[in-house]
Amino acid sequence: MIGGRCAGPGCGSRPRPVHGRTRLCEGCFGALRAEVSALPRLFEEHGAALEGSSARMLRPRTGAGSAAAPGIRFNFEASEIRSEILSLLASWSGLVVDERGVAAPRRDTASLAAFLDVHLDWLAAHETASDAAEEFARLARRARGAGRAETSRRVVVGCCVERGCEGRLGVVARAGGSDVVCDADAAHQWSSSEWTRLARQLTGPAATTRWLSAPDIGRLWNMAVGSVYRHASVDGWRKRSSAGRTYYAEADVERTFAARRGRAGA
Repeated sequence: MIGGRCAGPGCGSRPRPVHGRTRLCEGCFGALRAEVSALPRLFEEHGAALEGSSARMLRPRTGAGSAAAPGIRFNFEASEIRSEILSLLASWSGLVVDERGVAAPRRDTASLAAFLDVHLDWLAAHETASDAAEEFARLARRARGAGRAETSRRVVVGCCVERGCEGRLGVVARAGGSDVVCDADAAHQWSSSEWTRLARQLTGPAATTRWLSAPDIGRLWNMAVGSVYRHASVDGWRKRSSAGRTYYAEADVERTFAARRGRAGA
């Protein structure tokens, strides 16, 4: 609620009073603005890294007594980060366009970031403000840290459902989507589209309605959180709020993505 306590990623367990009419404190609001502004630069930096590494790695390598051999490699991490930056900026810009009825910006990182900066006060007062702040902070952190250390992209969701297996299941991001994978046996894995069936096994048949946060939905179906909110609005997902976060009925989410799979396969 506006006028309450911040739920942004910078406050942790000691949330500060919100800033003005937003849902974020002054520190989290400032950080959100800084991350939005930084993403176009990080996009270009990874573009340079992509081009530089490709040129360097595609150069033929020679060794004593051996024929020249091409060292063909591709910087998948830089490519993936650039794709995620553009997708994130476009998704949140799309939310602003849909709900405010304003003209869409050009689909390039500089235009999208400038557009979001203009509407940042509105976004910071939206019910999704804390999710936006968290998602921009996470992606900017990953973009800055790429190449320094390998970061885990696994999110644990429960115990393995296979009989006799004591492993833990986690959502693992892939280049083309996300999978739910057991850490004890790699053969125990499911695509994110099978999540509903798997979740029923995890919770049992008598479980009541399951609720998923927008970031969880984004990880499971490999999309930016802004796109999740757009689907929720267009398809009328049931929702509830808790501790400043919005959660959506899993059955409604699954219905939307089942329909998308049907259209893709038609």
